[in-house]
Amino acid sequence: MQDETDCQTSSDENQQLLLRIRANINKYMTAKKCVKHIHQCIDVLAGNGAIETFSPLPRLYRDAIVYENWEGTHNTLRMQILRDMHKYRIDRIFTSHLQQKLRQLQNDAPDKYQNWIKILQDNLTQLALKADDLLQSSSAQQTLLVRDYIDEIAVVDCCVHLLAEAVNHFVEDNSLSKTDLLAWLLMRTKMLKKNQYDEQYMLLMSKVIQEND
Repeated sequence: MQDETDCQTSSDENQQLLLRIRANINKYMTAKKCVKHIHQCIDVLAGNGAIETFSPLPRLYRDAIVYENWEGTHNTLRMQILRDMHKYRIDRIFTSHLQQKLRQLQNDAPDKYQNWIKILQDNLTQLALKADDLLQSSSAQQTLLVRDYIDEIAVVDCCVHLLAEAVNHFVEDNSLSKTDLLAWLLMRTKMLKKNQYDEQYMLLMSKVIQEND
């Protein structure tokens, strides 16, 4: 999509707006998660994690905080998305795009993935309603509600694309590594209505760690 736009092979305005919201969400979520993950890595090493001669983690942690602000602070990026929601209804374009990808997967994916597709479709329907309610709220409320909306739509976006990869890996290579990762993510984000940290969750977490070790 980015290549088509850069090469001007596509002048579709919706595609340009999709890239616009993706860029802002990606900057926001990447910086936010990066700081959190590096902090957790330092915790794993305990006191040694804070020693710069022991590992590069302290430097990476400082860099991650710089990147957070260099790419635009969280509030700046969220407010840009909120303005675009008012001006272009960019939320509807994004939701429609993800629903279309799910419909394509629904036609191609094996039966074992159909329930997850339905779960993601239902989540997108709820997020569309949430966006409508958000835009009808007061200006002050919108600045707070948009944070939760972006956090949720970003996770669903990740799940949709991970689902596409999982289906492809299973069909082409009979591999379940991406499928296990998606199952864990759906449970971790509570899209699958299960007791968190149950036996299945712990088993999936162990498999994901071993497969990516």
